[in-house]
Amino acid sequence: MKQTASMIAVYSANIFGVCSALYELDGMIVVHDPSGCNSTYSTHNEPRWYNQESRIYISGLREVDAVMGNEQKFIDDVEETAKAQKPRFIVIVNSPVPRLIGMDLDAIAKIIAHDTGLPVFHIPTDNIFDYVQGISSAFKLFAEHFVTAPSNKSHHKRPHINVIGITPLDFSWNKSEISIKRWLNEYGFDLQSCWSVGTSYDELSRSAEADVSLVVSYGGLAAARLLEERYHIPYVIGVPIGDLKRLLAQYLMHAIDTGISRDVVCGTDARSAIHGRPVGAIIGESIYSASLAAALTLESGVPFRVICPLTTDRRLLMKGDSISGDEESLMRYLPHERSIIADPLYKPIIPNNIPFIPLGHEAFSGRIFRNKIPNLIDHFDEFFQGILA
Repeated sequence: MKQTASMIAVYSANIFGVCSALYELDGMIVVHDPSGCNSTYSTHNEPRWYNQESRIYISGLREVDAVMGNEQKFIDDVEETAKAQKPRFIVIVNSPVPRLIGMDLDAIAKIIAHDTGLPVFHIPTDNIFDYVQGISSAFKLFAEHFVTAPSNKSHHKRPHINVIGITPLDFSWNKSEISIKRWLNEYGFDLQSCWSVGTSYDELSRSAEADVSLVVSYGGLAAARLLEERYHIPYVIGVPIGDLKRLLAQYLMHAIDTGISRDVVCGTDARSAIHGRPVGAIIGESIYSASLAAALTLESGVPFRVICPLTTDRRLLMKGDSISGDEESLMRYLPHERSIIADPLYKPIIPNNIPFIPLGHEAFSGRIFRNKIPNLIDHFDEFFQGILA
C-alpha cells in the first residue's frame, strides 16, 4: 500500500509514453485492452488528437476472448486494419489484462509480421510503470530498427543536431520544440531530427547523419546512447533554459570536436559551482527539472534541488537531489523544503507555510493546466520574475 496515492494524481502510464513517442511516425500502435485506455490517453495526454491524424487503435478485448484465449480474433483485426491503413510498422502494447492471462504477444507480433510483411513489435507495457519508461522503450526501438546508416556521411557546413526526447507529456503543447529549433539556428546549428514532435518517419530515419544529439528528457537517453554506439554520434544532456542556452551550445561543439558524450545533465557544472542549502525544490522529470534548477542557480546565485518521482538514472542527479516515487516518501521530504516548484496537483501535500510555485506538467495533470504551462525556452525570465514576486 506504500505506493497508493490518496491526495495527489499519478503520472501517465508507460502505454501513453509509447503512444506519444510514436504518434507522428507513420506507424500503427495497437493497445490490446478491453476498453478505456485510448479515451484516457486522447482526452488527457494527447493535444494532437483532434487536429493531427493518428493510427492508434484499441483492440476491444472481450471477456470471453480473454477467458477462452481467442488470439486469432486479435490477429485478424490487426491485419485487416493494417491492410487498410498501410502503416510503415506496427507496435503492440498491452494493458494489464493480456499480461495477467499470459498472452504471448511477442509470438503474435511475429505471426502478424509474417502475414503482413511489415515490421511488427511488441513493447511490454502494463500501466504500472510510468510514461518515461514507455517513451524510452519506443525511441530505443525506433533507433534500433529504423534509423539507417548514411551511405556517405557528408561534412556539414553547419553542425547537424538530433534533438531527442520532446513529447507533449514533458513539454506540453506550447511550441517548445519550435523554440529549441530557433535556439539551435541562432547558435549556428541545423536541426537533423526532432524526436518526435513536428517531425516525420523519414526525418528520424536519417538521424545517423547528425553530428551530435541533444537529449532533453530521460525518455530520449537510451536512443541517444544507441546512436552513439552504432554510429559514433556523441550526445549532450540538457534543456536550453535561461543561461543554459549558452553553455549547451558550447557543450555541443565540444562533443562534436572530441566525439565525447557528456553523460551528465549539462546543468551540473552550474549547479555544483554554488554551495549552501537549496532555496527550493523542483518536482518533476529528471533532465527537465535538473536543467531548470541549473538555470535558476545561474540566474539567482543560489542552489535549487530536484525531487524526481519518475524513472531515471541516479547519475543524472546531483548529491542532495532525491528520487521519490510515492506520495508517502514525498510527504516526508516536503516539510523540510524552503519553497517548492511543481505541478499544481501537488498542492494538497505541500505544507501551507511553504511557498509554492505552480509549474504544470502534462504527464501529471493532463489538460487541466495546459494553457498555463510556460514555454521556458523562450519565457524563462518571466517565470523567474514570478518566483521572485
